[in-house]
Amino acid sequence: MKNKELCKSYLKMPCIVCGSYNSVSGHHIRSKGSGGPDIKENLIPLCLNHHTEVHQIAMVAFCQKYSAVKWYILSNGWFYCSYRERFWNDEIYSE
Repeated sequence: MKNKELCKSYLKMPCIVCGSYNSVSGHHIRSKGSGGPDIKENLIPLCLNHHTEVHQIAMVAFCQKYSAVKWYILSNGWFYCSYRERFWNDEIYSE
């Protein structure tokens, strides 16, 4: 993440899955490679274990496994687009 203040703020947050404060960082909902911005609406606080897991099984499967993550994403302005099998946010995808 380029925004150092935003990056530091995630160190003080609990993992949305397990509540751990160890090695928490922001995971991009829309990936950096797909043009996802470094803004809080595009980030989920995850510990190292869960951050690794989401990269291994992909976001949709991760949300099916952990309902708290799906709730967190939906409460931050995203919706689930079933025909595309991904989460969508008009403001972030319009950039």
